[in-house]
Order: sequence, then structure tokens, then C-alpha cells
Amino acid sequence: MSEPQICPICRVKIIKLVGGDRVIFSSGPPGTRETLWQKVCKYTDQPGCINRK
Repeated sequence: MSEPQICPICRVKIIKLVGGDRVIFSSGPPGTRETLWQKVCKYTDQPGCINRK
């Protein structure tokens, strides 16, 4: 497992894993980058987001 990336905008942790990244939210179960996009990223339009599409 690698060191997690922490988004400076929403503060979630993203851990790079073989087979897909794991996103650790402040509450609730872990998810994927797609889950992060659906919950947070599509609503923010701030430079610095590490999960921009």
C-alpha cells in the first residue's frame, strides 16, 4: 500500500491500490474515485482538486 494522497479541497484520502484506488471519506464506508466524483467533485469547481475529470 502506498502513502495516501489527501485532496487539499475536500480533505479525503485516496490510497492507490492494485485493481483500483480506495477513497477514505470522513464518514461512511470507503469508496472509489467515481463515488468521490458523484458525492463531492462534480459540485466543486476549485483548482487543486486531485480527482478532476
